[in-house]
Amino acid sequence: MSECGLTDSVLAEQLVGLCTDGASCMLGQFSGVAKLMKEKCPLLHSIHCMAHRLELATKNAVDNVNEVSHFRSFIDELYKIYSMSPKNQAELQCIADTLAIELMKVKKVFDLRWVFSSFVAVRSVLRDYPALFKHFLTLSEQSQSSRSSKEKSKFKGLAKKLRSWFLLSETCMLKDTLRVLKQLSLYLQKNEAHVMSAMDHIDSAKEQLLALKVQPGKTLAKFWRSYENDGKFKDVDIVQTDNDLQKFSSFRAQFLQALYDNLCQRFPCTDVLSAARALCPQSWPSDVLERALFGQSDIAFLCKAFLLDSDLSADVMLQFTIYKRQGVPGAQLSKLIKLLEVLPISSAECERGFSQMNLYHTAPRNRLLTDSVSDLMMVGINGPPLKHWNAVKYVVSWLQSGKHGALDTPTGVPKKPITMHKSHQLFL
Repeated sequence: MSECGLTDSVLAEQLVGLCTDGASCMLGQFSGVAKLMKEKCPLLHSIHCMAHRLELATKNAVDNVNEVSHFRSFIDELYKIYSMSPKNQAELQCIADTLAIELMKVKKVFDLRWVFSSFVAVRSVLRDYPALFKHFLTLSEQSQSSRSSKEKSKFKGLAKKLRSWFLLSETCMLKDTLRVLKQLSLYLQKNEAHVMSAMDHIDSAKEQLLALKVQPGKTLAKFWRSYENDGKFKDVDIVQTDNDLQKFSSFRAQFLQALYDNLCQRFPCTDVLSAARALCPQSWPSDVLERALFGQSDIAFLCKAFLLDSDLSADVMLQFTIYKRQGVPGAQLSKLIKLLEVLPISSAECERGFSQMNLYHTAPRNRLLTDSVSDLMMVGINGPPLKHWNAVKYVVSWLQSGKHGALDTPTGVPKKPITMHKSHQLFL
């Protein structure tokens, strides 16, 4: 950073935010990076990435509820069947074509990816459900088949499980739940997300999870209506046992409560987050008298947290009072709002950088120099779409620097002539 002009004096005056994935080497209270940087940069506020915190909350809830762990094992079994066998993939695709179903790739659920990936995995199972059931049923009933008796028994068990009312209810409920978490995760990964509105989105997600405890979501309600009409789901007969409803009600309440509790634990409303909410107009009271004194202590805390002097703090407090009446922030208050908008709440940009690096630095290209990888990532991350890129000035500068063009006469050692071997005649 010093080579880029960000000296210690500049960082001490302007570095206000540090967001990390929560590793102990970053947030350790004794010798973590945030602790060491705080000694040099008094304005610095370290934040544990909220998108990562959401993933940790989801993982803890899944690990604490046995039924979800069993569901994850079932999805992993489906993933192994089709990811490791092109033959199974081709057979499933053939069945899907006869049923006029557009297949979605079966993926793992609740793994190391963002929660959006788990939502797509659960949605894929429901989308591919008729083809999956028919494929397993066909493989288990074929008399003249290359499949062993052990494989047939496994496929028969999977087909039986797919007809279970409890499994389908669990899948539909998880899709509704993951949809709520997906929307929250996508917001936390946006560049526009900031501390002033983050807690409002988190509280909204927690309220939706509590609501799903007492009433079915969109996907679950659709499945229940289909079962009540004809006892089927996508033309497949569903089997329900006597204790399925009671068992599912207990599981749904347990899992959603575990999610809610983990979100409350992972997202405590810290002083900065609580105080920053006062600058979000949606959080203001509707009553005029209540709004007059609302947020005064919060703005005073923010002024103290960012080391504003007493005169500047007084101006900010006055402008905040006018802001609540007229809806237009003053110059000094606008600077404080911009300061809070700069605070990073997610390290998703870094994760995108890692993904971009993996696209360029592959196994066949593992000898790329660090500078070359850096240049490729610079273009890939910050470059415009290809159809909007004007290549003329870059081609002209290339040719003016003395480099060869595509239409220049070849120079150097001529290529060796191609000779025909006897083995080549096999293909003629």
